[in-house]
Amino acid sequence: MRRNLAFILGIVFFIAVVSINSAFAEVKGAIVDVNEVVENYQEFKDGLEKLKTDFIEKQTDLDNKMKALAEKEANLKKTASVMDDAKKQQVMQELEAEFQKLQSLFNEYQTDLSEKEKQLFEKLEQKVLFVVEDIAKDKKYTIVLKKQATLYYDKNLDITKQVQDRLYK
Repeated sequence: MRRNLAFILGIVFFIAVVSINSAFAEVKGAIVDVNEVVENYQEFKDGLEKLKTDFIEKQTDLDNKMKALAEKEANLKKTASVMDDAKKQQVMQELEAEFQKLQSLFNEYQTDLSEKEKQLFEKLEQKVLFVVEDIAKDKKYTIVLKKQATLYYDKNLDITKQVQDRLYK
């Protein structure tokens, strides 16, 4: 009984190995550098430029507020000798609170910029994936991998240029 079971398991294992080998024999794959495609896409470059322009405007506003704060601090130093300690402490706390607020605003702007840049990339990445899917169907690829997720590949499998050509039309 055990010999029959071992024999049957051996046959099942052999069939599984043969099936796996034949399944992999039919795999036709390709590689795409999605980051390169998106980063060289004019729509991405234009979107980044707009985001940076918006950020520069916000940064300029922050710089002006920081200059005004620095002037207030300079005035405090000039008039500190004639102020009583309670008033001086109050003004210093107000300046510190304003400085903290500006730092927080700067961090908020940077986070917002990063988030919008990420959203722009993801939106355009979806366009790239649709183009990849079309090429894969046309060329009958069974698998297409991102270059960033691949340890090694034959350079002949790279279809990045084809994706760029089709997307950038």
